[in-house]
Amino acid sequence: MRRKIIALALLFISVIASLPGCSNENGQASKEKNSKQKEQIAFNGKSPEMGRFMESKISLPDLQEGERTVKIIRNSENQLELYTRLKKQYRVYRLKEDTTWQSGEAGWLNDGKLSGSNVELRDLCFGEDGNYYAVYIDYDKGNDCHIIKSADGKTGEEIKIPYLGVGQTSGDYTSYPAITKMAVTANGNLILFDLSLSDTSLMVFSKEGEKLDKIPVALSQNTDTASFAAFGNSIAAVSQDKKNIIFYNTETKGTEKTISYDSDGDARAFAIKKDGTVIMGDARGIHRLAKEGTLWETTVDGTLNSMSMPSLYFDELFVMGEEEERYYASYAQTSGGGYRLMRYVFDKNVSTVPAHEITVYSLRENNTIRQAVSLFQAGNVDVKVNYAVAMGKEGGMVSDYIRALNTELLAGNGADVLVLDGLPTDSYVEKGVLADISDVIKPLEESKELLTNISSCYQSKGKVYQMPIRVSVPIVVGKKEGISAMKDMDSILSYIEKEREVPYSPPTTYKALLQDYLALYAKNLYVDGKPDKERLAAFLEKLKKIADNCKAVEHEKDGDTGGELSDAGDTSIDSSWLFQNRSFMGLIKKKYSTGTMQMTSIFSAQVACTISKETGLDLSSINQKFIPKCLVGLNHSGKNTEIAKKFIRFLFTKDVQDTDVYDGFPVNSSSLDKWMAKELESEVSFGASDGDGNRVMGSWPDKEQREHLKSIIKGVNSPIEMNQNVYGIIIQETLPFFIGDIDAKQAAAAAYSKLSTYLAE
Repeated sequence: MRRKIIALALLFISVIASLPGCSNENGQASKEKNSKQKEQIAFNGKSPEMGRFMESKISLPDLQEGERTVKIIRNSENQLELYTRLKKQYRVYRLKEDTTWQSGEAGWLNDGKLSGSNVELRDLCFGEDGNYYAVYIDYDKGNDCHIIKSADGKTGEEIKIPYLGVGQTSGDYTSYPAITKMAVTANGNLILFDLSLSDTSLMVFSKEGEKLDKIPVALSQNTDTASFAAFGNSIAAVSQDKKNIIFYNTETKGTEKTISYDSDGDARAFAIKKDGTVIMGDARGIHRLAKEGTLWETTVDGTLNSMSMPSLYFDELFVMGEEEERYYASYAQTSGGGYRLMRYVFDKNVSTVPAHEITVYSLRENNTIRQAVSLFQAGNVDVKVNYAVAMGKEGGMVSDYIRALNTELLAGNGADVLVLDGLPTDSYVEKGVLADISDVIKPLEESKELLTNISSCYQSKGKVYQMPIRVSVPIVVGKKEGISAMKDMDSILSYIEKEREVPYSPPTTYKALLQDYLALYAKNLYVDGKPDKERLAAFLEKLKKIADNCKAVEHEKDGDTGGELSDAGDTSIDSSWLFQNRSFMGLIKKKYSTGTMQMTSIFSAQVACTISKETGLDLSSINQKFIPKCLVGLNHSGKNTEIAKKFIRFLFTKDVQDTDVYDGFPVNSSSLDKWMAKELESEVSFGASDGDGNRVMGSWPDKEQREHLKSIIKGVNSPIEMNQNVYGIIIQETLPFFIGDIDAKQAAAAAYSKLSTYLAE
């Protein structure tokens, strides 16, 4: 039986719309019709009832301690080769038919050229001309790139390309070409992507090293390279505007054809079959274009497997088989490095479309949810999880999206699982929109899988309506007395009266101050659950004194560019904007008593840890506060409650929680332990500076520092509850007070009036 694929138009319209009737009531005639359908390639937009490409993981070879994968390629025998480096030596492993690996020697990489301690291999490929190629940088002998060619995989020779040794000098700094990816055509032309160019382009060189052409292309999102592949003497690549795939002939030096395709900027990979068929992979799936075709057809739905995971991106894509295609994809991991190899084979016994489905809704894209959707579907092949993100690239007003969602939810409809970040959760609980999920959460608490200091914050009369799957922690670095003063605004003012030498905190904007102080102290503005005018006016008066002390301004100037910092826009506030003080590093010279930042990962805490260590200043949480990230709840009116609960339960497992996608710390206790025990494979250092000339150099926090960060996370017990629209209204109406246009009472009255109207809706 020949392979079957699902045909989709350029915009990848859902396959569900094209499903034919599948009733068994039509007897033998229906069976014969279905049998004939299964023997045809489904390029006509119709989908058979059964049959889908299924994903399976190929285990990588057992490597020695310190040995790491550097590239996966395909050789002349259509066999996958995995290359590794251990200290100064390279090895190759070849994938056999039974998916085990056979180790071998990579002599052409071990003849001394790449053996230096400061050599970086940038890319490997097997050219269309039948030769192996490698590009590397030897930092000990200048920063220029070198290319090695090998005909037999045993010995190699360097190809001299003058372009690679020419640096561009600007001031005291000289930059050299930075080749991050290469391909070679059948006639031996080398296609190189040079990251150092101001415009992203492919450079074409002859095998003798002569520069032939320059082709503008797009840079792949979240990577330092472009996506392209050689076939014959041509190249397939993504156009610079990311709206087309271009096919360029290196012999005629011209574009052969251009096919419309909205790449959306995500990382992708190409594979070209012998008959000229182009296979392309991206986060949405694997897509196929016949040699003379103009219509992309999707063979593998990326929403049902690893392709849509934020923690992975395509490195290479390989297609095997002419009649019965199967695909292999190597993925690079964004967190912790390393590779993953997956295989996609058509299975006629699996339903084309999963029999069950649930919908997950969020205002904004969330990486952990996207990751979890892929992982959940991999273990539940009969379930389709639709992830609906309200605010895409088109933007819009948050209040409009919330209003539309409220209408749907109050009518008894809407998604099965709700990501409640930015939504009026209290109102949903009051109106019965959210269902109790204590039967999901309490067993996780009893088994000590959850951090109880977090989960205990979400108990309401024995019920649980929401739970975060990630948290970030506002931290403060500074003098012990200054940190203690943050317990309330009166204490801060008392500290300011005593401390005359330095400001309490770095200079910032009125808006940033309002955001941060509302997040910390907004509960004091309420009486019987409603904002109080007098309390709001007093809050503004106190904050103005703090603003004057730290020399806050209406608009901050960026020290590096001199440009005005971007405004948040809209009246809503996103929690990711909180505690983002850009002058934090002034603490190095102790120019301020305190400095705050939002800690979302170990990486984000590196600067704070380094400053604390170098200056002796304390580092702690702010009043044991934490910011819940990705709060999830169950729609009381959902149509697939049991599957939805199963998905919510899955969100708190190690499968999801172990992976860092840089949107907060895990709430699974063993996952947090794993994160904090992690040592980097190689020494990674960082440097940071600001517009005032402050500079800090540091590295991955040591074990003692990581243990301190863990104790901070395990000690927080008070969530910052962000009613984004309420805070946004307060900021919008009270900013005129800080610039002197109105007094505090007038500002409080204006905010109270608008809030009353909003809360009455």
